[in-house]
Amino acid sequence: MAVSHDASDTGLLLLAQEQLEPATRVSVSFRVPPETGVRYSSSATVVRCSENADDPGGL
Repeated sequence: MAVSHDASDTGLLLLAQEQLEPATRVSVSFRVPPETGVRYSSSATVVRCSENADDPGGL
């Protein structure tokens, strides 16, 4: 499970419970708008991973 932030046409920032290594392939799905919108699904590749100092325990 993850929470998305800063979505754009070139990428998506995810806050996740698990640390994922760069080059890891992941499947993502989301709704726009979140509660009632169209569901989109895709695969992606992790390009960067860092700890979140504001939430060291994760989500």
